[in-house]
Amino acid sequence: MVYTIKFTSFSNYCHGVGLLVTNIKTVKKSTCLSNGVVVATEEIPGVYSGSIGVWLDIGSRDETVATNGVSHLFEHMAFKGTVTRSGLEIVKTLEAAGGQINAFTTKEHTCFYAKVMGPKTPLALEILTEMVFQPALKKQELSKEKEVIIEELRGCDDNPDERVYDLFGEALFSNQKLGFPIAGTVKSVSALSQETLLAHAKKIRERVPVYIVAVGNVSHSEVISIVKRMTRHIKVGVSNRTKTKTIPQRIIKRSKVLYSHSSILEKKDIHQANLMLGGPSFAVDNKKCFPLIILNNILGDGMSSRLFQKLREDYGCVYHINTYSEALMHAGLFGISFSTEPKHLVETLKLISGELKALKQEGISEDELEFAIENLSGSFLLDMESTQSRMTFLARLKMRSGIINSPQRYLKALKNVTRTEVQDVIHEVLDSRKWAIAAVLPKGKCPSLKKYLDF
Repeated sequence: MVYTIKFTSFSNYCHGVGLLVTNIKTVKKSTCLSNGVVVATEEIPGVYSGSIGVWLDIGSRDETVATNGVSHLFEHMAFKGTVTRSGLEIVKTLEAAGGQINAFTTKEHTCFYAKVMGPKTPLALEILTEMVFQPALKKQELSKEKEVIIEELRGCDDNPDERVYDLFGEALFSNQKLGFPIAGTVKSVSALSQETLLAHAKKIRERVPVYIVAVGNVSHSEVISIVKRMTRHIKVGVSNRTKTKTIPQRIIKRSKVLYSHSSILEKKDIHQANLMLGGPSFAVDNKKCFPLIILNNILGDGMSSRLFQKLREDYGCVYHINTYSEALMHAGLFGISFSTEPKHLVETLKLISGELKALKQEGISEDELEFAIENLSGSFLLDMESTQSRMTFLARLKMRSGIINSPQRYLKALKNVTRTEVQDVIHEVLDSRKWAIAAVLPKGKCPSLKKYLDF
């Protein structure tokens, strides 16, 4: 049995932002198939492109020490061919029509996506679903692709900006799965076998929640027809039905997270010191995520942010500095990353600590709050002009809540954040006692970094 929920969003003016959310009528529909696959679409009249994503609710967080990197390996191997198409045929078929196809893996998700001309969306959808559910996974291709990934890993190790991110995960989450590197390690990838890869593919077909999302010049009925045909032998979950929504029962279990507050330093033949420091924040279902988004924007998101203005414009001790937040299931993190000359390292840490301490003592101003809301809302609306960005937004909402939400409600949530809510988040998140630190440094002497984090 198939259950369908229909949502229609009309032109709406966001008074707090002063911009049109959309100037056309779009139709959103969500269907949970009897095999547990969730299909969500947003039909947008007047656009020529269609963006499709096949989202798997599985990532590096769901691996073990022995299988670390298998989700990322599967992502690569799906492009090497299916039961009916070679790897070259997959990319040529879509690129010949001007389309784009790609994929990515995160700590919690694996996504295969494409952007094509509207008339080509059925073909793109068929190719993507075949890649996910009917990959060839040939042994001879596996050995070659493992070498490709090992080269990718070595490239990351040579890039301090990327390397420090992996080290920070290890420093904050210790030996828990959230601390695993998304692509695995050279050791773990080298040991991955075809049997492990086939077991992962079987898990995707039988246990992993699947969300297929299409936005733009698309037809919900046509998408449903193709997905039914391409997943007719798949059973990914048991549907739960309530009066207002239908969602697949989550099969992948994820445990609560314990945070570590350690320091990890690595020295290489480089010139600059590269650091990432931060600590716990909020899980995806926590309403405090919206005040945190505001804090992130004010503190380190962009050239007008406090840290950029202080450390680069006023003191000239960094080229780049930024903050970021990541909301996950049962966990979240907030961090600051920067690079600087070793001679400026202590000064930079002291300046950061001073700025965070001042923020905790004085809070933010009404002008800063208003500017952050305007900035975030404007950036979001510009993103919503892209069918690919709308597809990602829709997919994340479906995976997190099971309900199709709207850009209007997202903007309203931002607009309703108060100074008090931001101040509460500041005191909860900016606590140096709970922070971890990771650094990739030039060889030589290094001061004790943690002692300069005092806020």
